[in-house]
Amino acid sequence: MRETGIRTLKEQLLWVTHFAAIEDLRQGLADFAGRHNAIWLRQPGNMRVG
Repeated sequence: MRETGIRTLKEQLLWVTHFAAIEDLRQGLADFAGRHNAIWLRQPGNMRVG
């Protein structure tokens, strides 16, 4: 994950959500990854479109 992806993860998930258990964190990360990947389409060469 690139620096901007890590910043987005922190700003949209880790700094705003309290997780009661590790399993909740794991599920939150999986949900975030799914949403993030659905929004940002990728072209060959890892270039963002969208």
